[in-house]
Amino acid sequence: SQGILDKILEGSFNLGLVGMTCEDERFCFEPFYRDQMVLITPRNAYFEELKQSGASIDSILKTEPMILREEGSGSRKFVHELLEALHIKEDSLQVSARLNDQESIKNLVANGLGISVISKAAACSPGSDHKLLVFDLPVVADSRSLYLVYHKNFILKPYVHHFMEFVINFYARSKC
Repeated sequence: SQGILDKILEGSFNLGLVGMTCEDERFCFEPFYRDQMVLITPRNAYFEELKQSGASIDSILKTEPMILREEGSGSRKFVHELLEALHIKEDSLQVSARLNDQESIKNLVANGLGISVISKAAACSPGSDHKLLVFDLPVVADSRSLYLVYHKNFILKPYVHHFMEFVINFYARSKC
């Protein structure tokens, strides 16, 4: 998300899709989707048993290796807020990797190298459901908004407005 904001300020991008806002008044943020976040684990007997037993999310987070997103990511910011809500200090986690690619995170989790928190839509994408086990997060911290973002002083071309309408309509129809 931070990289996209930087590219908008440079003038390289007219529009971005991000998972966080900031206080910078040069940007306009328009929410277009409410994204549920989930904990993903490998689909194996150990995690199936944890899920069936109703193990708490905080106990899983405290005991399993974690794969986190990089700094500046909207998902990373969400995990920080989740940890705060669960009263877990990040330095108490067993962080095994920090990556900037959601597909790579899913592959590492599916191969048993850790657990992670990602978008439910990404966790439910075709092919992922057979490799990943999804745990719902506590309601107090289970979702975030996704935003269309642009520089408020730039005049957007009509095709950018059409694309924005497409994104809003597409996500209004999509359900995971």
